[in-house]
Amino acid sequence: NGVKYFYDKGMEYIKNKDYKNSLSNFNKIYLYSKKSYLNQHILYMIGYSYENLYDTENANKYYEIYVEEYKSGDYIEQCVYNLAILNENVDKEKAKKYANKLVEEYPNSQFNNTRIRKIINN
Repeated sequence: NGVKYFYDKGMEYIKNKDYKNSLSNFNKIYLYSKKSYLNQHILYMIGYSYENLYDTENANKYYEIYVEEYKSGDYIEQCVYNLAILNENVDKEKAKKYANKLVEEYPNSQFNNTRIRKIINN
């Protein structure tokens, strides 16, 4: 019940674009949610909150954990896409790795777009 409570509070903060407080709530429950169906959602929302706080390093960290732990999770395509985009101007090899992964493993993804092709071709 505690995990669900803090997840719901975190989602309220996300809706209000209060990413600092969303992180506070999601981080409180992340370790306790490992066996919960909410774990993948919490993990994604932590990455999403960091991304919206312009903390690329931590956003990358949590998106990468998501990609490793939830190969067919609800947010897998979004996480792979985000990893490609976030690294586009920081680590071109990493960006290319995730762009290729998106195209190869999720060929019908809505995220296969011109920006992904540009990353692959540069």
